[in-house]
Amino acid sequence: MAENAPETPGINEHDEPKPIKQHGMLIGHDTTADPTDGYEPVPLWLLAIFGAFLAWGGWYVGTFNGGWRWLELDEYSGTGTGPAAAPVEEDPIALGKRLFAGNCVSCHQANGQGLPGQYPTLNRSEWVLGNPAWMKRIVLQGLEGPIEVAGQRYNSAMPGLGAKLNDKQVAAIISYVRTNAEWGNDASPVTPEEVAATREATRGRTTPWTASELQAIQTDEGPAQAPASGPSTGESQEEQTPAATSPTPQEARQPQ
Repeated sequence: MAENAPETPGINEHDEPKPIKQHGMLIGHDTTADPTDGYEPVPLWLLAIFGAFLAWGGWYVGTFNGGWRWLELDEYSGTGTGPAAAPVEEDPIALGKRLFAGNCVSCHQANGQGLPGQYPTLNRSEWVLGNPAWMKRIVLQGLEGPIEVAGQRYNSAMPGLGAKLNDKQVAAIISYVRTNAEWGNDASPVTPEEVAATREATRGRTTPWTASELQAIQTDEGPAQAPASGPSTGESQEEQTPAATSPTPQEARQPQ
């Protein structure tokens, strides 16, 4: 009997109920499309920030990867294994070059020229070629405040590395910079014993140095313990001590 029931005029079972259709038209939604809640596209500004961080990370890893050698900054690494393997004694200048790349290159750059107006150059710098007591203190405890380097004025801060590096490592960095002929530097290297003497003499120092404080230092500390033979390193450094006036590049460097 039901199959013979007449159909209601104007109504089809596939038609969408009018209230639902009208509601969808009012709110601007297509009532026939699949639901899209929770599938909104990622904003373009968020993609741009993510891409910038990704590019910066790639640059940083590519620049400071240390050649991807896991022993790059370990100067005590040897070539053998086991307790019988003796550590390989690395050339201090080569060690200083590696440590400089890991601790100093971001400010002073790989060529030692620094960044104009921000970080001073190390090339032919009077603070590098002058009294070694200055550079030892700068590396050990840091430097802050205004300073004039090669005729240019700077006012930035350098953190000390004394708590991070031992005497041998500090001496290696200083020697690498002071003897770097490619940068126009031809000063004498410093020894770990000389760094140890300066560290002991400045043991109570807890703040970075200023340029005026360094200029007031007229002598350099000798080694904590003089070598068994040969002239005293401390005496040779005192012979090279400049006057207590403000250093100039012409006084610090040798004639070319």
